[in-house]
Amino acid sequence: MSERRLIEAASHFDNIPMADYLNDWYYMEPDFRGELFVRGPISLLEMRALFDQGRIHVRTQVRCGSDSLWHPLEDVMPLVVTEGGPKDRAKAVGSPVWRKALLFTFAFIVSVIALRLGISLKSFTPASFHQPHFTGEPLEKETIIRLTNEARSLNGLTELTENELLDTVAEERARDMLDKQYFAHVSPSGEGASDVAQRTGYQYKIIAENIAKGSFLTNQKLVDGWMQSPGHRKNILSSDVREIGVSILKGTMQGEEAWVGVQIFGLQSPPVSDTTCVQPSSELAHQISAKKSELQGLNEKIVNLRQELEHENTSIGLERTAAGRDYKRNYELNGRISAHNEKINWHNQLAGESREKAASLNSMVDKYNRMVQDYRNCQNPH
Repeated sequence: MSERRLIEAASHFDNIPMADYLNDWYYMEPDFRGELFVRGPISLLEMRALFDQGRIHVRTQVRCGSDSLWHPLEDVMPLVVTEGGPKDRAKAVGSPVWRKALLFTFAFIVSVIALRLGISLKSFTPASFHQPHFTGEPLEKETIIRLTNEARSLNGLTELTENELLDTVAEERARDMLDKQYFAHVSPSGEGASDVAQRTGYQYKIIAENIAKGSFLTNQKLVDGWMQSPGHRKNILSSDVREIGVSILKGTMQGEEAWVGVQIFGLQSPPVSDTTCVQPSSELAHQISAKKSELQGLNEKIVNLRQELEHENTSIGLERTAAGRDYKRNYELNGRISAHNEKINWHNQLAGESREKAASLNSMVDKYNRMVQDYRNCQNPH
């Protein structure tokens, strides 16, 4: 591969400081559903190790820094291939010669970039590649929680409250991953964050977990890495959770020194009351139903009686006009008026009875409603 090709590959990052170029790489990795997740930040050395392990390939999308454009890995890591067919290339990729050539290729890329940036790398040789080590700021639980809440505030969400039980869950999860040398949301024994939460006594309605592994230089880079992954970002910006627990431990993971970070998000379920909740009286409900039917029948009778009285009142008025001074007709009319007045008295008595029954019914309904509310409060205490 010519020097021109190497310079072109490096030119994607002409304006990136050397420290970022060496330590601030991100790559896309599909999950079991085929959805892409952003991983990182990782160092150039870690990216080469992932390539050697077969976890990434020449078509894997990578970028340097969190704001740069994505490129296939082959654009920034020229590969040494033979001129033979696919089988020959496969042999070359797995051979010690290829690994050595790849190592020198990486060194040459960095050297070219350094020259373009005016940086001297006289001592930078393939032998200077080494395992990642921690040269950045110490990662701290309090800082990670603060940065997480800052991300929520920027998105119009309330801050999360630290919960000691969730801190315990997070630490147990992180320590379990280091002890058993795995990196997943479920341990080899099948235990996840929800199981640990139940065991530690955190009664949850919602539980969610973010995990991270790598040689993170700063707390901000760790939180930024989570925020660039859709699934982890969704947990951080969830409006349903109210509490958070965090653990960040340094240890050895699969032979390499690494930070393991865990965030646990939770929403507690209401505590179960020891008080026996009394259900509303079914007998009272039956009495209310009977009283409503009785009152409805009485009111229908009053309405019918009122209509009769109105009709009679109209008829009596017409009869009085027609009778004039006729003694006999006026005598008969007075009899009708007396009967009409008695019917009015009966109507008024029924109306009074209706008002009493309505007041009694309202009292029964109020009592029943209080019983219903007390039962609901007992079932769901605030």
